[in-house]
Amino acid sequence: MKNCPICNALINDTAKYCSECGLNLVRYEVKNNLMHCSQCNALIKSKDKFCSNCGFELIKPVINEDFNDLFAVEREKLLAAFEYDEHADGKFTIKKLKDVNALDITVPKGVIGIADEAFANSAILAIALPEGLIKIGDRAFQNCKQLIQINFPQSLMWVGEEAFADCFELDIELPPTVRKVGVNALSNTKSEARRQKGEEAKRKIEEERRKAVEEVKRRAEEARIQAEKTKRKAEEERIKAEEAKRKAAKEKLKAEEAARRKAEEKKLKAEQEAKRKAEEEKLKAEQEAKRKAEEEKLKAEEETKRKAEEEKLKAEQEAKRKAEEEKLKAEQEAKRKAEEEKRKAEEEAKRIAEEEKRKAEEEAKRIAEAEIAAECVIESGILIKYTGNRKKVMIPQVVTEIGEEAFRKDLFENNLVESIELPDSVTQIGERAFYGCKNLKSIKIPSGVTYIDKGAFYGCESLNGIELPENVSEICESVFFGCKSLERVHLFNGVTEIEKYAFA
Repeated sequence: MKNCPICNALINDTAKYCSECGLNLVRYEVKNNLMHCSQCNALIKSKDKFCSNCGFELIKPVINEDFNDLFAVEREKLLAAFEYDEHADGKFTIKKLKDVNALDITVPKGVIGIADEAFANSAILAIALPEGLIKIGDRAFQNCKQLIQINFPQSLMWVGEEAFADCFELDIELPPTVRKVGVNALSNTKSEARRQKGEEAKRKIEEERRKAVEEVKRRAEEARIQAEKTKRKAEEERIKAEEAKRKAAKEKLKAEEAARRKAEEKKLKAEQEAKRKAEEEKLKAEQEAKRKAEEEKLKAEEETKRKAEEEKLKAEQEAKRKAEEEKLKAEQEAKRKAEEEKRKAEEEAKRIAEEEKRKAEEEAKRIAEAEIAAECVIESGILIKYTGNRKKVMIPQVVTEIGEEAFRKDLFENNLVESIELPDSVTQIGERAFYGCKNLKSIKIPSGVTYIDKGAFYGCESLNGIELPENVSEICESVFFGCKSLERVHLFNGVTEIEKYAFA
């Protein structure tokens, strides 16, 4: 039995609350840094070395922060309070607290995670978390209503959803190392309440600022109304002045009207006199105009007769000219048709000659290809070796790949090849395929080629220009090494890499 530290009532040693005053004994002891003597169970200060009731010497546990140096039995003792998973690397994840009524919990070093709801609804007051802890799962400490003390290691990176929800007495701040905090992780905690108070204060400040702005606006509106009144009064004064000015203008208008009437009478007399004189002048002018009109009419009739005779003469001349033109056109059309027939005959003869020439060239090309094919060693579509020594070489259509060193000659053997035409079937040119073709000036590479291996044109000293297909994306090592005459290379936008010595 023990006594309540507030009302001194006698209560059971294991009781958590006083039956008389209702004091939370566990919380009171933690807050006041108290502990029970292991000998007589008396309540004493945790910093005391001896019990003040029985004189028993108190032994303080020594906690070593680096649990790698503790004996395995000590770690097992600490882990015995939990259900846990052990990983292959020797680390642990706590799944659940076995004794939900435990008050003070120490989590051993080596624990890297606390699983979902591991401590939920427990009665713990304080918990010590080790360095190396990385994750606290969802609702891990939910509804730990008595929890007031917890430390967070700098290794912590993840706090799950509602991890500390409804921990009403908990006042904490998460370390800056935490990268992710779940939804409502600190809801209904003192930390959350403090944040809400801050937001309430911020809202009040915003409300006061809004009221101040409204007051400024109100005063500005009053000033505007006063200015409107002043403006309206000035407008009334202006209207009165305008009325006086209008009366003066009316008097002036009457005087001007009288003067204008007199002037109009005088002007009317002058106009009547001028009208009479004008009518006399008009009559004279009409008589003169009538005389001139008769003269003009006579002249017009004579001019019309002359023009009619001219038009008749012109029509006769035009008809004669058109007849001559029609005759000339007929002669030209006959001549044109004759020339057209002649041209068609010449074109047909030329077409037949060109067709014969094309057939002869194709036959010659076929014979040449057959001869070149005889000089080529081909296996499964790969040109292994060209054994001939022609100046112009047309590779057969059956070839799909130019093999490694296919055109390379021995050290003292002269390579006469100057021009090479690859068929559309070729897709790849092998390593050092044209090595040492010193006389090679031009080569036609088809659009189907996608890869040209390193050193393919090594030492082609006479090659002055080349156009690479758009499907070639890589210029391999030493592919044009020693091409001294190379002045022009056409590359497409698809080229992504040019290796070393490609154009050395």
